[in-house]
Amino acid sequence: MLVAFIDLIRIYATNGPKWLWAIIILISGILGSILYFIVGRRNE
Repeated sequence: MLVAFIDLIRIYATNGPKWLWAIIILISGILGSILYFIVGRRNE
């Protein structure tokens, strides 16, 4: 979860609002972190 939060802070753009991804990571724990890395990161 910590790695997901650090990446969320450092990355410029995500698929969806950053505040929503922060809530998903907090509530879902490890599953939310995995979802963030699969779906949330915008690869450019």
